[in-house]
Amino acid sequence: FMQRYSGEVKGRIADVKQNYLAFWGGAAARYLAEPVDWLDGVQPYGKLFLGSTYLGPLMKEEMGLQYFISKDFAMFFGVELSHLAYFFKEKTFFSNKFGTTYGVVIKF
Repeated sequence: FMQRYSGEVKGRIADVKQNYLAFWGGAAARYLAEPVDWLDGVQPYGKLFLGSTYLGPLMKEEMGLQYFISKDFAMFFGVELSHLAYFFKEKTFFSNKFGTTYGVVIKF
């Protein structure tokens, strides 16, 4: 996450810009819709993640498409919007990030 915040430190104004790479943890809920016939069985999905990092709370929203190649193997592609809240000198700041996500699903 790209962070930018400012505040007074030891009588001087600090303007901070940094790219924060975070370990995070939390819980996610995922909804997989029924296959769409006119899209050759592709399934839309949505996912919501709520969690936390060392700096503050984190939320991720994801939506995309999943396609089962076989009974136990699928591929997915989607877009993700992430929000990180963090605190500096009793003020709350926010960073947002937009990206893509892709991968495979293996059922066993």
